[in-house]
Amino acid sequence: MKKLVAVCLVFLYGPIYSFAQNGNLPELESDRPTRSQGAAVVPMGTLQIESGLELLKAHDEFGDQKEYLDPTTLIRIGILKNAELRLNADLKKERAHVLSNPGSGNTPEEVKQGFSDIMVGTKVKLFGGKGAIPQVSILGSVTLPFGNKSFRPPHVAPEGRVLFSNKFSEKFEVQYNVGYRKHRDHEAYGGEALYAVTGNLKLTDKFIWFAEVFGQKPKAEEAEHGIDTGLEFKLLPNLQLDIIGAIGLNEQAPDYIVGGGISWRIPR
Repeated sequence: MKKLVAVCLVFLYGPIYSFAQNGNLPELESDRPTRSQGAAVVPMGTLQIESGLELLKAHDEFGDQKEYLDPTTLIRIGILKNAELRLNADLKKERAHVLSNPGSGNTPEEVKQGFSDIMVGTKVKLFGGKGAIPQVSILGSVTLPFGNKSFRPPHVAPEGRVLFSNKFSEKFEVQYNVGYRKHRDHEAYGGEALYAVTGNLKLTDKFIWFAEVFGQKPKAEEAEHGIDTGLEFKLLPNLQLDIIGAIGLNEQAPDYIVGGGISWRIPR
């Protein structure tokens, strides 16, 4: 019990202390929990950890499938005024009920677990914006062929995105991305185009509500489209909690996604 209390005190006191020592830094801007990635980079000399849990449910003609990410973690390091280094790793558990003979009712369970989406990349801000003129950044990363063999790509898999952010007022901002990546989906490996558009509305100094439409179009397959919404809650200017819920808009997309997480910026 004493150890648990000590750990809780570290997590509560750490952000408060770091903010008190670095009160001149801007408020935290996270890249989670939406699919859209913001155009902002973390301040130079700071470390930002964004981690959370996510549950995805999908089904198709082969049976029902649930996928857990326990957790997904992104580490962002401010290396220059306009650039950050990004490291990502997910611990993925996939449980699938596959119909070996559709119509028979026989649904054996298959479970796969291990690390996936081990990525290294960078985000570079090209220029700032104002009003209708967006802030623009580029994001490039590679997924490494490490982790569970069921999830990892057969070789280094690149991804690139162009990130836009329009801040129309102190309370309303729109973020939108377009990109392309090499990606492993089930047993197939190939390229897919990506898009995401998010509106962020600042309800109070502590709460931000967001809504998003997103999707991807794999090569030679039908596109997937979905929508999500959720809340971000700033406990401190450098500590944020979030929750999110999403549903698919077509048969190719997952049925639903729910999740939540935490983002903490640790100044140097």
